[in-house]
Amino acid sequence: MTTALPAGEESHASLAESASLAESESPAPIDRSDRLLTGEFWAHVDRKELVRPFCEACRRSFFVPQVVCGRCQSENWSYRPSAGQGVVYSYTVVHRAPTPAFEPPYVLAVVDVDEGGDESESESGAAAGGGGDESGGDESGGAPPEAGDAPEAAADVWCLLTWIVDCPPERVHIGMKVQVKFVPGPDGALLPAFAPASAGGTPSEADQ
Repeated sequence: MTTALPAGEESHASLAESASLAESESPAPIDRSDRLLTGEFWAHVDRKELVRPFCEACRRSFFVPQVVCGRCQSENWSYRPSAGQGVVYSYTVVHRAPTPAFEPPYVLAVVDVDEGGDESESESGAAAGGGGDESGGDESGGAPPEAGDAPEAAADVWCLLTWIVDCPPERVHIGMKVQVKFVPGPDGALLPAFAPASAGGTPSEADQ
């Protein structure tokens, strides 16, 4: 295996465990719809839709689905649609597959999926900027506020261990922009993989 990690950064939590599980999973057909925590996730994947667990308490996405949010331990979370776009955080080129069902070489990668700003902070920022000043200001209204004056929404990024497709292994690199593409797994069931992002930055129907 050839592995690349970003310099000066710690690897994401539980990635080693996730990678181990991914390589030990049997490719035999399985029923995913009745799984307690992930059944809804796989139901969306079957419809070529990517979703992610979103915590209502700390307003952040996380993965993998768990009983409680790994950040704040709240049980109040639900699945929300994902933008399906991100960047390669780290990757490894597999030259010796764990089973004949996988044809090497192929790329396993950790993708940081970016959902944009925190929804709650974005909404509160818009509300704060939309009201007038009733305390007596310049009656002419003055100049509009600069873009930099608005409160900056916190980034909502979650990571997913996945495959990189439609790209030769030697062209994959850390920081590469990618977008979700649903591909059949060894048992024929759809899986969310990622392909290089198109020039427009959004996946097309053909890509999905």
